[in-house]
Amino acid sequence: MNHNKAYWQSVAERYFSCTATEEEERQLMAFVAANDDPAFDDVRAVMGYTATARHIAAKPNNHSRRRLVAAAAAILIVAGTTMVYRLNGPDCVAYVHGERVTDRQSVMTLMQHTVSLTAHHATAENTMESQLTDMFGTISEDATNN
Repeated sequence: MNHNKAYWQSVAERYFSCTATEEEERQLMAFVAANDDPAFDDVRAVMGYTATARHIAAKPNNHSRRRLVAAAAAILIVAGTTMVYRLNGPDCVAYVHGERVTDRQSVMTLMQHTVSLTAHHATAENTMESQLTDMFGTISEDATNN
C-alpha cells in the first residue's frame, strides 16, 4: 500500500469526482490520517467532515422520541382526569356564605335569583353602557377642549 504522492492525488481526484471505490476511499482515509503533507489538507478536511456527519447521522434521535412520549403521557393524564371528573364530579358548584352547594337545581335557582337582583337594580344612569359613555365621553370632551 506504499504508493507515491501522484497515486494518492489521483485517488483523491476520483474521490472528489465520486468515482473512487469504497476500498480506495478507505485506503485514502488511512493515508491522509497518517500523512501530514499539506497537499492533502483539503482531502483530510472533507473526509473528516464526512466522517463526523456520518457519525452524527448514525446516532438515534432520542430527544424527539422522549418529547413525543411526554406529550402523549400529558394528553392521557388530562383526558383521564377530565373523564373521571365528568363521571364523578358535580355539574354545578356554588359557594353560598362559605358553604359549597352542588345540587344542580339549587345552584340554578341561586344563579337566577342573583341575575334577577342585578337586572332589578339596573337603572338608566346605572347601566354599563351609560358608565362607559360617561368615562369615554369625558375623555373625548377634554381632548376637544384642549
